[in-house]
Amino acid sequence: GTLQEVFQQLYVPHFGPKLFGVKVFIALCRLCPLSIPGDVSGEVLVDIGSGPTLYQVLSACEVFNKVLLTDFLEVNRQELRRWLQDEGGCNMDWTPYLQHVCKLEGRRPSAWMEKAAKLRQAIADILPVDVHSPQPLAPDALPSGGADCLVSCFCLESVSPDLPAFTRALGHIGRLLRPSGHLLLIGALGESYYFGGPGVKIPVVPLNEGQVCDSLKESGFTLIRHFWSFSLEVLFKRNAKNPLTNFLSVVIF
Repeated sequence: GTLQEVFQQLYVPHFGPKLFGVKVFIALCRLCPLSIPGDVSGEVLVDIGSGPTLYQVLSACEVFNKVLLTDFLEVNRQELRRWLQDEGGCNMDWTPYLQHVCKLEGRRPSAWMEKAAKLRQAIADILPVDVHSPQPLAPDALPSGGADCLVSCFCLESVSPDLPAFTRALGHIGRLLRPSGHLLLIGALGESYYFGGPGVKIPVVPLNEGQVCDSLKESGFTLIRHFWSFSLEVLFKRNAKNPLTNFLSVVIF
């Protein structure tokens, strides 16, 4: 079938806030709470493929005035709206993550309420996105000049059936950036699947570092900084009955 049909069949039935375990969220928060590098700043930041999560933008409100969250699935956008409206009913309590990021930023953990209020003020909208469309966002979603920065965490490799689709998705989201804008990309290397919940096996296109770098260059990006990579064996204790994932390493680039 078409790429859209494949996506609907493989991903849509399995994604949603209740399928994400607390342990995975804690690990992700420890691995990559987004501290924006000092030379990356501007007016508008767009998070591509937010899912039902906020960990990837908890520091963004300190250097960007406007943050846009995006996801393909309405169920995930609804979860984000629940937190944004602060009316209760969220499946996740983001308090410990806010406290942790406050500590990483050199603040007292007790400053988490101030950070939550600042993030809610900075989030301008929660929008549908389709990275496999040449126009991933609605035409009027961004200023005419484009976004100053894009963030995408564990998204593109999870929704692309193969390397060419991953590369095309990079090119599509790159069109959302202003000239000389920045992309902060966090992803998994050597991963072919992960579990989104009990018995829910989510396929992922396996990538190596060279393929990611080549895809970025082919899509018009210049690689400025490659942060770090590490083994997950210490962080994730795998067991035969309920492995979280089959990947061996993660790269922040």
